[in-house]
Amino acid sequence: MVSQDWQALIDEKRAQREASIPSKWRIPGHVADKVSPTASVSAFELLEETDILSKEEREITERENLSCALDHFEGKIHF
Repeated sequence: MVSQDWQALIDEKRAQREASIPSKWRIPGHVADKVSPTASVSAFELLEETDILSKEEREITERENLSCALDHFEGKIHF
């Protein structure tokens, strides 16, 4: 068994992971820059300030509970 440099292995795996995520699924840098463990902005404020989600998608995330959200998708989700 050949021993690999662990940092090189980690870098390779991270690059593979990054390459597997479509660019349209990525959070834009100007939004990601606002997020940190010490940030004072809430998730809801962040969604209002940006165009990450459509109006309909934001409304779904703001529903009071899962049951309300599922009612929205009734007949649209196929398992």
